[in-house]
Amino acid sequence: VRRASGTQPVEVYGLDSCALEQIIYPTEPDPGGGLLAYNATGNVILADFERFDAATGERLAGVPTYTTPFDYYVFSADNRSLITLRGGEWLRWDIETGRIAERKSIALHGEVLAVTPDQSRYLTRADDVGGITLEIVDIRADQRRALTIPYPTDGSIEQIIPSDDWENALVVYGLNPTSQHYPGNAIAVYNFDRGQLIYAAGDDLPQPEDRAYGWLDARTVYISSFNTEYRSQPERIYGIEYHTSGLPACLV
Repeated sequence: VRRASGTQPVEVYGLDSCALEQIIYPTEPDPGGGLLAYNATGNVILADFERFDAATGERLAGVPTYTTPFDYYVFSADNRSLITLRGGEWLRWDIETGRIAERKSIALHGEVLAVTPDQSRYLTRADDVGGITLEIVDIRADQRRALTIPYPTDGSIEQIIPSDDWENALVVYGLNPTSQHYPGNAIAVYNFDRGQLIYAAGDDLPQPEDRAYGWLDARTVYISSFNTEYRSQPERIYGIEYHTSGLPACLV
């Protein structure tokens, strides 16, 4: 038995006749230096991670993606399992037995913002038609939770900062010269279960110069500014409709 060139099929020759008796095509070419041998009884051919019936050439067993490397791997918290990620496949291997203990498929929508160390929970963001959709995907629990943050009618979304537990999101809206809050902006806090919890704008917030945004903990946001000496944004006025020019609608 030997490997031929090109696609590297396995060729089987008779010892008496030296004639080619059979050609077996493995799933993938040998990456170099792989196993090629008969088993102890001579009825099975071992070719890398595949096994073939020596008489018929039938594929008996194998791992068809053995040459595709894992994208990620990490030990579980109890050190009893190995978590691997390859493409859209999540696997948990039992270290004691060497066998796959759990297999899950991953289908994500949009950009990955955060992931747990065992790669089983994902926080994603997607720019959809009606707004920006955040989604928490728990592949082990087969659970998906989504939160859509609508686009503002008078501006854009500049940042979305999730809390450490992913349950809340701080939304920072972009500057709009025609807004009553300019040169300030607005912020909002959304919760995955309860929707919008907070909306603040204009002089509800610190002055806009060199602002910083973030979370102190899972329930407390902070907004800070280096400007503590003068007011650079107008007082917020409630209940007035504004024209696109920035003037109150009643004056246009």
